[in-house]
Amino acid sequence: MANLGFWNVRVSNSPNKQRDIRWYLHNNNIGLVGLMETRVRTCSINKVHEGIGTKWSLITDNSTCEGGRIWVVWDDGVFQVDVVHCEAQESLENIHELIQEPWIVCGDFNNILGYDEIIGSVVTEGEIKGFLECTAHCELADIPTQGAFFTWSNKQEEHGRRFTRIDRVLVNMESLMAFPDTNTKFCLKGCLIITHVLRNYGGLIPREGIALNTLICGEVMRSF
Repeated sequence: MANLGFWNVRVSNSPNKQRDIRWYLHNNNIGLVGLMETRVRTCSINKVHEGIGTKWSLITDNSTCEGGRIWVVWDDGVFQVDVVHCEAQESLENIHELIQEPWIVCGDFNNILGYDEIIGSVVTEGEIKGFLECTAHCELADIPTQGAFFTWSNKQEEHGRRFTRIDRVLVNMESLMAFPDTNTKFCLKGCLIITHVLRNYGGLIPREGIALNTLICGEVMRSF
């Protein structure tokens, strides 16, 4: 049973970070992962791909985002991936109109859904309203999570420190019905693992089974 994941890697050019990515994929049984903030230039894609492992298939947003921000990496023996959208400012509402199957939306939304999702700063109703209305329109909801509640910190000392929950996994009702045992684990260093996606299908992998739409959102996706 393969897991999904995403990781805000914040630069993946260094050999040490590529080693960490290999460890993350192997030790968490990841079959498909979205890597965000990769910052890999087009001329370096092949070199970084070799560092992660050429057995992995990948697609990047370098054609639409200078410098590269998002990589989708997957095991071709487990997942069959068809890229429908690859646009930095694509609206979730527009994509929602095209989705009728199970849909998982995960990543760094650079926004929160409630007043309890931030410490160290004041948030107004206006700052939350747009994201709330977007998730309601798209009929998306959080799935059960484990691990850290707050997913980002400014790493300041004492009184200047700020914590927020800007990374999350949202699913539609079709996904909840098809994969009722799915849950999420937030790890250190911005890693996330989505587990039990396939349990309801008796071990059938997405390549042979039901279609599963996954949208990996980077910090650039601020237009709801």
